[in-house]
Amino acid sequence: ASCNYNIAETARAKNEMIFVQSAISLSLSDAFFSRDFAKASQIILQHQDFFQMLHEQHMRITDFEVIFYAGLISFHMARETREAHWMEKGMNVLSSFEKCSILNEWNFEHRFLLLKAELYHTKGDTHAAMQAYDLSAEAAQTHCFTHHVGLACELAAHYFGNIGAKERTREMIQRSHDAYMEWGAARKAKAVINLLELEWLDCS
Repeated sequence: ASCNYNIAETARAKNEMIFVQSAISLSLSDAFFSRDFAKASQIILQHQDFFQMLHEQHMRITDFEVIFYAGLISFHMARETREAHWMEKGMNVLSSFEKCSILNEWNFEHRFLLLKAELYHTKGDTHAAMQAYDLSAEAAQTHCFTHHVGLACELAAHYFGNIGAKERTREMIQRSHDAYMEWGAARKAKAVINLLELEWLDCS
């Protein structure tokens, strides 16, 4: 992520904005998937112009993947910091994806449901969060977004770990691992097993 971040700063200095946007997107994705939320939140805050859409309730279609990750990061940071601006960012992304899911269910339904699950997680609504995580993974599977099955199950595993539901945590760890392996991301699959079992399960 640091390499991409340095590329972004160099491109910005040269006013090569298309490379700036690509580098920022890659940096944010790298930080998110490695669960480096300090780095991810720093990227969002330091590039307010690029992430202006987080302050609005619409987005450009070309931005939807990086904004999806930014929304998930925002809900995580809202839980960690209790700072209102993170909740506002997350809610704006959620609103955008709700509209997109109505127009294009195949591409956006599972993303909207995962954002909604993270909202319910943030608000402490256990039943609604559990249901939304399951529905997101199911929709991602139906619509052939294997990596998002992995992501939905990974975030669900963290949630179930937080509330002490060990069996569901174990189930979601395995489902996440299997989805990432199917997608071809063996290193990410191994990281999911290592991190989640270390953090939430008794490995003795």
